[in-house]
This record gives sequence, C-alpha cells and structure tokens, in this order.
Amino acid sequence: MLKMLNTSQFHSLLYLLIFLSFFLSFFLSFVRSFFLSFFLSFVLSFVRSFVRSFFRSFVRSFVRSFVRSFVRSFVRSFFRSFFLSFFLSFVRSFFRSFFRSFFLSFVRSFVRSFVRSFFLSFFRSFVRSFLLAYFLSILLSLKPNNSFLTSNVPISHLPPASVKACILNVDFSGNMEGTQTLFSRGS
Repeated sequence: MLKMLNTSQFHSLLYLLIFLSFFLSFFLSFVRSFFLSFFLSFVLSFVRSFVRSFFRSFVRSFVRSFVRSFVRSFVRSFFRSFFLSFFLSFVRSFFRSFFRSFFLSFVRSFVRSFVRSFFLSFFRSFVRSFLLAYFLSILLSLKPNNSFLTSNVPISHLPPASVKACILNVDFSGNMEGTQTLFSRGS
C-alpha cells in the first residue's frame, strides 16, 4: 500500500503520524499529571481539613469535659494527699540531711582550724618565753667576775638568744657591771 503512494502523500502521512504520536503522548502526560495532582491535592486537602476540624472539635470537647470532671474530682484528692505528704517528707529529709551534713562539716572544719591555729600560736609563744626565761635565768645566775662575762669573746660569736637576753638583762641587785663588761669586751 505504501508503494502506491507518491512521495508527497507519503510525507504527509508521515507528518500526520508524528503529529498524532506527539499529541497522544502530550495528552496522556497531561491527563496523568492532572489527575494525579488533582486526586493527590483533593485527598490531602480532605484529610487535612477533616483531621483538623475533627481533632479540633474532638480535642476541645474532650479536654473540656475531661478537665472539668477529672481535675475537679481527682486533683483535689490527689494534690491534697500526694503533694502534702511529698512536701512534708521532702522538707523533713532535706533539713535533716542538710543540717546534719552542714553542722558536722562546719564543726569539724572550725575545730580543726581553731585547734591548729591556737596550739601553733601557743606553742610558739611558749617556746619563745621559755627560751627567753631560760637564758635570762642563766645570765642572772652568773657573777660579774665570771669567765663567761669577763672573757675576750666578741659579741658576734655569741648566740642570738644570749645577745637578746643580755640586751634585756636587768640586774635586780643594782650591779650593771656584768652587762657593761660584756658589751665593752664584745665591742
């Protein structure tokens, strides 16, 4: 049959087939996209509107009824019993544990610091006063003509405690010869 057609008819038939195929493909794609978008948008909008309206009304009515009935009946008894007992037990346990731990730690730290500072200061002052009294008693027991006071030992070779004791020395008998001799010979 194609052999019976001339070239112009053949070309026109070919163009027609190309146009029909293009038109059919376009139409099918258009219909498919249209229906898909239409149904999808319809279903989605329907579901959204239904869910929104239903759940809004349902949740509102349910919450209102539930809150009115449950809160009034349950919350009164529950809060009165539970929160009062919880609050009282919490306060009791908190204050017991807090004051026990706080006072124990405070007393321990205070006693430790006080004992350390007091005994250290007391021991230092006691040792100083004891050494000073000891060297003063040694110097007061010595006579003016003793070899320790009349020797030619310079004062730079004497220990510091004896120098301090000599500076603070007071001869209650009124004799200052020993101290003068020590400083004159030390110089």
